[in-house]
Amino acid sequence: EKCIGWRETSFVISICSFAIGLGTMALTKEPRYANPKVSQAENDITQHELLLSDNEGTRGRGYEAIESSLDENTDELNDSAVNSLDVKKATLKQAARMVFSDSCVCFIFVASGLRFFGGFAIASFLPIFFKRKYPDENVLYGTLNAFVVSVGGALSATLGGWVTDKYSQVFDERVKVWIPAVAFVLGFGPFFVVLFADNFYLSMAALFFEYILAECWFGPVIAIIQNRIPAEARGITISVFLFIASMVGNISPLLIGHLDDGETVKSVRSNLFYLVGLSYVGSAIIFAIAGTRMR
Repeated sequence: EKCIGWRETSFVISICSFAIGLGTMALTKEPRYANPKVSQAENDITQHELLLSDNEGTRGRGYEAIESSLDENTDELNDSAVNSLDVKKATLKQAARMVFSDSCVCFIFVASGLRFFGGFAIASFLPIFFKRKYPDENVLYGTLNAFVVSVGGALSATLGGWVTDKYSQVFDERVKVWIPAVAFVLGFGPFFVVLFADNFYLSMAALFFEYILAECWFGPVIAIIQNRIPAEARGITISVFLFIASMVGNISPLLIGHLDDGETVKSVRSNLFYLVGLSYVGSAIIFAIAGTRMR
């Protein structure tokens, strides 16, 4: 902040993000998704190829005619499969109809917005809490917090994806929402320690474990949405999902800024406790409900 200021820092981050977005858009292509016609065509092709393989070396009467016919059919099926893979993109209205016709996805939208609400509150006002409670540890807080957010967040996202993928195959697809729901409730315990411990290092250690538990949800949720929404509407659905969740999340900094007295530790701590608690417990309940709507 003393070197270039927070505004310039924000500009640098925005420029880097914009560059990464352009690079991703230029280098990444959405995979072609199979549909029932493609699957049927691929099955027919496989059967034709197996039949040709079984008849290899057999030159009975009329074999050449059979082989020629099978080759022509295989070519036609290959063309059919390729054409079927060209998925027509849905409009915003069509995508919205698909989303709101699936109650599970609707609950996930609501729960994710509420979870963003708590995440934005932490990102915006937890630094202010530490600044007021530990005024002599501002520089150290900045360093440790960067480690907690980057390393803790990355570990949580990686472990969350791995655990939910593994156990959803062993037990049930609903594990992808139930594990994050449980993690939200468990993650609020370390956050309580962050707010009420009287030792700076204990608070930072608790914050690390809070990130490990509470940030595991994003990957599994995106996977559920992609699995439940048709291929032609996935891109626009994810975009709308992120937009809505971010808009809901932005309410919490505004609300805390209005409620905070601007001076005391008690004020910012109580606001964080109640609003983050509402976010974590509320989103856990709604995610659990979403799990009951999965078929």
